[in-house]
Amino acid sequence: MIYPERISSCIKLMLYSAVWFCVWAVIVPFGGIQAYAGDTALLEKGERLVRQHCTRCHVVGDLNKYGGIGSTPSFGAIKSLTDWQDRFAAFWSLLPHPSVVQVEGLSPERPKGLLATTKQIFLNMDDVDAIQAYVNTVPVKDLGGGISYR
Repeated sequence: MIYPERISSCIKLMLYSAVWFCVWAVIVPFGGIQAYAGDTALLEKGERLVRQHCTRCHVVGDLNKYGGIGSTPSFGAIKSLTDWQDRFAAFWSLLPHPSVVQVEGLSPERPKGLLATTKQIFLNMDDVDAIQAYVNTVPVKDLGGGISYR
């Protein structure tokens, strides 16, 4: 015999599971829980690092909307690409960053004879996580149409 109490507790469990799955399915693809959990210290650290290092070359939302280098894409423009998360996940390994950015434990040592054209940037993985959390808050730039790149 099936008892109504057991049925209602099973239904409650299934509903709770479905709700948590939906929350997870919405949060994880858009940058993880850190940036959405209200971790202001992480976001503030990310903003500080982005302002200090990234705005030398990139326009980053309202941080420096009239700055950057003209030939360097803005963070908002990069976020309009379909693979923007992959690009930001390993930005230090994509040209021209390897000549400037060193991530502790990941980047190969920079050759001693290679002349630096700008001040070196040294980061650790906590810094990278903070930068990525902040990047998740930067709005996507509407460029008026699809982007094709080679």
